[in-house]
Amino acid sequence: MPATASAAMAPVAVAQVIERDVPAEIRAIGSVQAYSTVTVRSQVTGQLMKTHFKEGDKVKTGDPMFTIDPRPSQAALNQAQADLAQAGAKLEQAQRDWERAQKLGPSEALAQSTYDGYKAAWEAAQAALLANRAAVSNAALNLEFTSIRSPIDGRTGTVMTKNGNIIKAEDDQIVTINQVQPIYVTFSVPEQELPGIRDRMKSGRLGVRAEVAGLDSPVTGGQLSFINNAVDSNTGTILLRAAFPNEHETLWPGQFVNAVLTVDVQTNAVVVPSQAVENGQQGDFVFVVNSDLTAQPRSVVVGSRAGEQTIIRQGLRPGESVVTSGQLRLAPGMKVQIQNSSTGPQLTSLP
Repeated sequence: MPATASAAMAPVAVAQVIERDVPAEIRAIGSVQAYSTVTVRSQVTGQLMKTHFKEGDKVKTGDPMFTIDPRPSQAALNQAQADLAQAGAKLEQAQRDWERAQKLGPSEALAQSTYDGYKAAWEAAQAALLANRAAVSNAALNLEFTSIRSPIDGRTGTVMTKNGNIIKAEDDQIVTINQVQPIYVTFSVPEQELPGIRDRMKSGRLGVRAEVAGLDSPVTGGQLSFINNAVDSNTGTILLRAAFPNEHETLWPGQFVNAVLTVDVQTNAVVVPSQAVENGQQGDFVFVVNSDLTAQPRSVVVGSRAGEQTIIRQGLRPGESVVTSGQLRLAPGMKVQIQNSSTGPQLTSLP
């Protein structure tokens, strides 16, 4: 801390000590993750005939995406339907033969083996009919699979195969869809913060905001939705996840952001701009500007930071003025010239 005074007036910038409600926040580096991700594959093998969207388009659940050549599946369905009709005719014949055999019964006119044969033929015809019905259902399902529709709402990525290529069922990936409304932000906090977070979660969801590089204001509206079930023993941190509505798609999967978790709100806190707080050999201090425009250092007890402001637990009162710029020029009792901007007027007194 400077020990001597100077007769010259030192130009400084000042700010007033204020009292306000301050949120207790935990800051961490977070990554944006899709709410859900689906990799689209074909369930039938065939030629890709048409793509119904452009890469990067938004799609909704049920929107058509791809058409696989339906002709082989349609032919298979027609064949299955023909086999079903044939099985129905065979069942009718077998049923008539069995009914006649029942009227005669095992006798000199109808051997036991023949009687049993009619019964077995009728039962086999019934089973064949059921099998053919199943084949028709399967063929109809395969025909439906030739039209691939979106399973979720989301954004499409790169189409990995083009029209005309043969798609192998269940093996070839065609496109990936990311659901970005809502969207997740995951981040880790020190394990010592966990008890306070869990305690506050009992009374309701905790708010989270995301600060994105290049944006003037943070993305708000996030809610803490998940606390991992174990602390990472290697880092001593616990993984958290927040969900954001992301109506304007400001957050994007893979993006890095500053996640700010609001744990509590401290009411009537005394705060000053963080740049007003200096650190000396005897601890933290600020320069207080008196009404006669003299600056005096004063020891303070500092609390947590809230954005660009710092909570002062002890040492200052609301309404006092503190130096925020130019502290290196000051000594105890030095006169100051208040100049809060390079183009603004110079103040010669304090109110």
